[in-house]
Amino acid sequence: MIITDIYNKPEKTSPLYQVCEEVEDFEKESYQIAALLESHIDDKRMLGLAANQIGILKRAFYMRGVVFFNPVVEPIGDEMVKMTEGCLSYPDLFIDIKRPRRVSMTYKNVDGEEYTKTFTEMSARIIQHEFDHLNGIPFFKRATRYHFDKAKKNLKKKA
Repeated sequence: MIITDIYNKPEKTSPLYQVCEEVEDFEKESYQIAALLESHIDDKRMLGLAANQIGILKRAFYMRGVVFFNPVVEPIGDEMVKMTEGCLSYPDLFIDIKRPRRVSMTYKNVDGEEYTKTFTEMSARIIQHEFDHLNGIPFFKRATRYHFDKAKKNLKKKA
């Protein structure tokens, strides 16, 4: 497992565009991945981090002090909420994105124990964002063309 800084290169060959594989080893590998993800969280404002953002092509992500393995995420209901999202892999790019307000997630913890929980609001948004990473989908692919163009225009103003 080679670890670098957080990937922020938009090339299609980067780990950001790869679909991650499930974690199968909950004796050693899950603990290594959890430690590496946690070691990259250096700011309380960092809400989430997917394993492929640091070069690990495994289905795991960090959110608010917990590492989730092999998540399966399903929306609950039809209510959608638009919020501005950013991403550590695309610094300074902030886009309004509409996502389901509530989700159900089945996942394993670091010991391989399975859980199913419901998440709402900000937690649901973070989960969906990180889950997209694990499927090789950058967050801007969830934006409308209008909101993406608006965000790119704002980014150019900052440069």
